[in-house]
Amino acid sequence: SYGRDEVGRLMQSLRKMNSQLAKFITGIHATTDAVTVTSREIASGNADLSARTEAQAASLEETAASMTQLTETVKQNADNASQANHLAMKAAVIADESNDAVQDMVRAIGKMNSSSMQISEITAVIEGIAFQTNILA
Repeated sequence: SYGRDEVGRLMQSLRKMNSQLAKFITGIHATTDAVTVTSREIASGNADLSARTEAQAASLEETAASMTQLTETVKQNADNASQANHLAMKAAVIADESNDAVQDMVRAIGKMNSSSMQISEITAVIEGIAFQTNILA
């Protein structure tokens, strides 16, 4: 043990300073270890986040491609619907024309029927005259 003189007090102060410096260095070492562990955890978290971000980017690209295909399909469906509408309108026009033709045919048949009845009446008159002519002869 050192004495109470100046050298003794200096040695006690140096020992105390040495002890505090050792505690300080131990604290720095513990803090450095904690920072290292935390840095590794952050790096691991960043790597995981990066992987998830890349996966989401790939998923978004796939979604965008699917949306493009869906848009093309909708456009094709719209074009097909337009063509179908055009064909339906043509079919309606043809049906109207066919209806007109059938009506004309019905009228013609009606006229033929009327003419046939007149011919039948004329034939009956001629037969009647021929019959009476035969009786008189």
